Amino acid sequence: CYKGDGKNAGCPMGLFPVSITSNQFCKMCGTCVRNCQYKSIHLDLRWPGAEIWENKEPNIVTSVAILALLGAVYPLILHHNHKIPGDSWFLFTLWFVSSVAFSLALFIGASFAKGRKSFRNIVSSYGFTYLPLAFAGHIAFQVPFMEEGLRWIAGSTMGGGSHESIPLLVQRFLIGVGSLWSLRILTKLFKREDWLITVAHGMLILFFAVLLLLALGV
Repeated sequence: CYKGDGKNAGCPMGLFPVSITSNQFCKMCGTCVRNCQYKSIHLDLRWPGAEIWENKEPNIVTSVAILALLGAVYPLILHHNHKIPGDSWFLFTLWFVSSVAFSLALFIGASFAKGRKSFRNIVSSYGFTYLPLAFAGHIAFQVPFMEEGLRWIAGSTMGGGSHESIPLLVQRFLIGVGSLWSLRILTKLFKREDWLITVAHGMLILFFAVLLLLALGV
């Protein structure tokens, strides 16, 4: 199913279905399903984010990238909503890098709540709990652009009025859902990890959520 049979090509990603524990590198082409003569390979549908929820094989690189993704959304929101720090590309770049570094520093600090013991495993595992919040933050940032696009498609003018509060309400809702989702995933890890580490990251998730709401103009 993954090497091919001479007539049909094997898996283009070189994956063996039996040993796959993550769909991160699978592109859902269905080649293995078609090639398996025993019909033993099938597709299991899951809720979005189920793989994050299970967190079977955490990866430290992906975990750190998630925190960088979360830190990157703050300067984008503030620059768009409040024109901070102005039109200087140098200041914005400096501010952008500083925001990412600050988020990573807070995450690493929370992961050190119990010292250096199992630090690498904690960083690998707990970074994934921030993904729903990071995703919600970036979607919330796109809400005004989505609204503007919908109005343009509908042919309506970009007038003011009560409609101006709708994007902010949607943004608040997204941040709330992202925060609750991240905290829910955190409770899954609480069963396996130390409570102090879990509490530290729970407080940090709430801190990031409040910062997002403040940046959006609450």
